[in-house]
Amino acid sequence: MELQYEEWCRQGVERFGTMSIKWWYRCPECGTPHSLDDWILLGLTMDDALSLLGYSCLGVLHPDVGCQFSLRQHPDKAPVKIKLPDGMEVPVFDFVEEDI
Repeated sequence: MELQYEEWCRQGVERFGTMSIKWWYRCPECGTPHSLDDWILLGLTMDDALSLLGYSCLGVLHPDVGCQFSLRQHPDKAPVKIKLPDGMEVPVFDFVEEDI
């Protein structure tokens, strides 16, 4: 699915509110949900956490998850591609549908 950046932001706000740090994403490979807080709890800096959020499974750093999936290695498996205002496309995971 391809979404314009504005539409993607609108969907995020509708589901989770205006604080994007509370938005939840689901790994398309194993189904593990994660938010920015999960990455921070693993000891990452804010910048490092933001670089992985919605792009890599928590299993990349959390061995109990058992999944190493990342869109860096599999951009063709991105369930969503966001089209930025400058025309660049960014692959991301789907938002989590259910309440967390």
